[in-house]
Amino acid sequence: MSDTQTLRCKISDIGYAEAYIDDEGDVRLSMGGTSSHIYTDPAAFLAFAQRVCGSSAAINTDPVKVGDYVEVTKDRDWTSEDVGKRGCLLSIDSDDIPYEVDGVGYVMEVRRIDAPASSGRASLVTQARSALEGTAPSAADIIRLAEFLAG
Repeated sequence: MSDTQTLRCKISDIGYAEAYIDDEGDVRLSMGGTSSHIYTDPAAFLAFAQRVCGSSAAINTDPVKVGDYVEVTKDRDWTSEDVGKRGCLLSIDSDDIPYEVDGVGYVMEVRRIDAPASSGRASLVTQARSALEGTAPSAADIIRLAEFLAG
């Protein structure tokens, strides 16, 4: 599994363009199954992305963690039905479909987003993860503590 960060842009009702850094460190643009080299320097691409997002926009490069509230950015190769769905990240495996998202199942790529204020469940998971920080908890540990916090 790669820790690839992807910048995704919707280009049609059913398609996306994605920019990412490949295994050789080059920035590539992928659309409809074709991939093209666009920058050799990831720092130049990051500067470009920050200009697109606005100079004050912070780009989060930290990898997602169990308990994060996430949005599915890439479903399994044969479908895109779960792209855009959101939920709490339950587990991360080391296979080609590594992310288990609550209410969605296993998907290929996710991005961390802010949990909605009305999501009591996600808030409990976040509280549980914070309380267990430094103890290397499993997803099951986090969920058990979140259930306990829920009463």
